[in-house]
Amino acid sequence: MRSNLVISYKTPMDYDDFFTEQTMGCRTKNITLFKNIVKFIHSILDKVNFCFEPDGIHITTMDQSHISFIDCLIPKELFSNYNSGSGNGFVKGIDLNCLSKILNHLKIEDDFIMSFETDCDAMDIKFINTRYTKFYTLKLMEIDQDNLDISDLGEISEITIDSKYFDTIMHEFADIGENFRFKILENKEKISLKCDGDMTSLKMVLQDEEITYKHLKDIELFFNIEHIQKFSRGNAINKKAEIKIAHNLPIQLSYSILSTGYIHYYVAPRIED
Repeated sequence: MRSNLVISYKTPMDYDDFFTEQTMGCRTKNITLFKNIVKFIHSILDKVNFCFEPDGIHITTMDQSHISFIDCLIPKELFSNYNSGSGNGFVKGIDLNCLSKILNHLKIEDDFIMSFETDCDAMDIKFINTRYTKFYTLKLMEIDQDNLDISDLGEISEITIDSKYFDTIMHEFADIGENFRFKILENKEKISLKCDGDMTSLKMVLQDEEITYKHLKDIELFFNIEHIQKFSRGNAINKKAEIKIAHNLPIQLSYSILSTGYIHYYVAPRIED
């Protein structure tokens, strides 16, 4: 489902025996959205650091190929209870293979809790509803993190497109070849995509009136379809996908998460002869 029921929480937080004022971690009823975010990140990475900071959970890391980079904020508004402790928060390394298997059993009616003890080597996960309470324990990991300084990209070409439509486009190009060309003609306000395969080719000029854009500049860059598809398949996170693109910079593909959160996914262009 693309339209997620997002639950708005009242303040102050309600505490109970499962999540007290001293509990470090988070609690949410926004199960579908949280699972979609984890599923997207897991499609790119098997293990990642969850950085619990005052404004929410930050995830910033590069994939193993060093072609793509994720900068994500799961905002604290997603949670009914959120506690990152004092100071700058804390960091926990998580195996997404294991976490995803646990989340597969999470039902829409469940409360979901992740909690941590000080200097712990495992996190506690609870599923709570009127019929049961489930208690999981997941061992934590020490993960070296690749950091990349992403500065403000400035006034570059920006495109907003229906995320499901964008995924459909990428699926069509994946049937043709491995790479595609992204081309913008500023004077004609024209955006086109082209893919050449061994036996066939496809060129598509985007004319959808619902596509919005600003600051269009002349651009011609090539990208690996597989990496772009990893982003487009996350279309359940938000109905709109945002694209920022400029010469000599990775393409920035984004989903907004509630009012303050985001996923920015950067993919380096291919160098074509």
